Amino acid sequence: MSATNTYTIKCPKCEEEQHVELYDLVNVSKSPELKELFLKNQINRVICDQCEMDFRVDKNLLYTDLERRILCYLMPCTLAELDETRREFEARSSVMSQLTPGDLEAPELNLVISRTELVERVFLCEAGLNPRLIEYVKYMIYVRNPEQANPRTNQLLFNAEDSTKDTLLFMVQDLSSGQFLGALEYSRAMYQALEEALEGNDAQAATIMDLFPGPYISARANVLLEEDVEDVMG
Repeated sequence: MSATNTYTIKCPKCEEEQHVELYDLVNVSKSPELKELFLKNQINRVICDQCEMDFRVDKNLLYTDLERRILCYLMPCTLAELDETRREFEARSSVMSQLTPGDLEAPELNLVISRTELVERVFLCEAGLNPRLIEYVKYMIYVRNPEQANPRTNQLLFNAEDSTKDTLLFMVQDLSSGQFLGALEYSRAMYQALEEALEGNDAQAATIMDLFPGPYISARANVLLEEDVEDVMG
């Protein structure tokens, strides 16, 4: 089941404090109507009683869809806070994994640190794609095409809707404005070759696992941390 709790929050505009019901757990298998609200950015939205400002409260949120084997935990933070967030995630992960019924093998628990990452991860899993491989593809794009996808100012987002049987499509988003600057294509055949390499556990598989050992998988974060660059999203 989905779960909510009452929280005391402060309006970012007028600073009025109020008590609101916010979701801690969204189970779209049991409550499919919540998936549409989530995708429309309506989960954990608040309208201030005082000034009527409409805003979203970014907080820890567990998203589950066990029918599609999706288990994602959103823990909003910056890259500077990532180590602490990872430790907190590890402390909580064993409890969260117990949400899977005893007769089912638990899906991998994904850690994400922004709502954008959570939405993308849901679409990735629904498309049957491996998040590590997709992030590895992004990593290669960032490293090899910095003029088109600069991780300091842009992020790559997988576009499930416009990808085809031959091509995986990645949108380049400007982080300061939120505008999409264009799209980059990647051969699905090349992705499938990576998938076979990962299953074969060869040297390339080891490279992928070394880059993204988990629980947090992000090509952009890897590049920025390697270069010791502050996350502009923070």
